Parts: sequence; structure tokens; C-alpha cells
Amino acid sequence: MSTIAIIAIENTDKTINSIICSTDGYIEHTGKVLLESYNTKQRLEYLISHGSISILGSEIGKKHNFNTPREGWTWHNDYNIQTATPKNWCRFYYRDRGDELLIDNYKNEDELLNTYNEDSWAEFIYLYKDRKWYVKQNNISTYTTLSEQIDYIKSMDE
Repeated sequence: MSTIAIIAIENTDKTINSIICSTDGYIEHTGKVLLESYNTKQRLEYLISHGSISILGSEIGKKHNFNTPREGWTWHNDYNIQTATPKNWCRFYYRDRGDELLIDNYKNEDELLNTYNEDSWAEFIYLYKDRKWYVKQNNISTYTTLSEQIDYIKSMDE
């Protein structure tokens, strides 16, 4: 089962734009990629302009066949005979599969949080505001900075 996450940005007027990331939304993947590769407003706005994502990569990449395997995927025999998509490219539903462009808009942070409350199917909410990344797990009522969470996870691995 996939770990679904919401990736959101707070605009200067406090409205929120967000997209869904439907795979690997946990902090060790999506959180880390966001913190390292989408840490400016311009870069994040460009990411969000592409709509919802199957899987986040450190690069936007180029249009490709949605069903083409990513580098390193070896769990299906057909993958060995197809040219793989670079592992660091994003896989977008709109650009790469031709689905409807999905970007959600909220009037403020409270509306975003009410939409993705504790009963939500989204396990993580990543919010970029005030030039920082914040993360909230759906069963925890408060945000923490993403960098704190990543540091905590690293310390648990040591």
C-alpha cells in the first residue's frame, strides 16, 4: 500500500496550493527530497504547476511514458527489456499519463487541515511557508519543521 502525502505551499496572501503525492510520501523519501531539492518558492511553485504526482523525484524531468519502469525497479521481467526512466525524475499524472491537471486550492491553512484531518487517507502533509518546510502526520495535531524530523530519524538510525 502506498504512503500518500499532500505537498502544499502557502502564498503571500495566506492561500494554499497543494498537490497529492501518491507513492513514498513518508519523511525518509518525500520529506527528504522536498527539503533537499524543492527548498525555494520558485522551485516548489514549478513542481506544483505540474499537478499531482505518482512519485516525487529530485528533478522535474521530462515527459515520459507513465508505465515505463524507473531505474532500479527490477521486480517485473518486462522491466529488463524496457528503457528505464531516470530514478530522480518526478512521475506526474497530468504530464506523463494524460490525466486531468489536479492542483487543490484552499483559502488558508485551517481549510487545508480541516480537509486532511485525522481521518484522512493522506498520511503526511508537507507545507512550505515562511521559507521553511513543515510536516504533519495525520494522527498528530501539530506541525514540526521537516529538518527536525529528518534529524530525529537520522539519530534513531545511529
